Amino acid sequence: MDADEIKQLQRQVSKLQLEAKLRKSVANELERQKNLVQKARDEAEEQRAKFERASERLSQYLSHQMCEQILGSEEFSGLETNKKNLTIFFSDIVDFTALSERMSPDELKNFLHFYMTEMSSSVEYDFQVRNNWRAALFYDGGNAFVSQEFDWAQSVGIGVRWLSPIGPIRADIAHALSDEGGFRSFGKWGA
Repeated sequence: MDADEIKQLQRQVSKLQLEAKLRKSVANELERQKNLVQKARDEAEEQRAKFERASERLSQYLSHQMCEQILGSEEFSGLETNKKNLTIFFSDIVDFTALSERMSPDELKNFLHFYMTEMSSSVEYDFQVRNNWRAALFYDGGNAFVSQEFDWAQSVGIGVRWLSPIGPIRADIAHALSDEGGFRSFGKWGA
């Protein structure tokens, strides 16, 4: 073999070595891309499962149509759930709805706390008459108001209580002490 043939063989070996390195590099890059695709699939599946769990939780509280509208919006990026205590307050305070809509949650909480503690007081004495029957004497004080003016109303009364299977059933007769309102009767059942 002469020198030209050896150089030509060396060039072919170099080409083959370079080609082998390129194939190995391409194979490594393909493997890396394959792993990235699998990782993206896993993340997408995890997000889908998270979305489905959020959808199931939301559907416990809202209609199917509302869930679709919320979860189908473009702004939706996922839901985080928290358990919180919720109190629903039914009130016969004059204009309570309009008043509460103008207050922040903290102002409303403070108002209701003040109303429930400072604006009313009751003293009741119950005594047993027969098995599930009780008689009661009571004093009530307080009032509902919207403005800053507060007029303390007071009343005294008597009542009958029956401890029924569904809870106490009350019948009361009260007399207003703070005005000439005469007598009024009240009834209540349950807790």
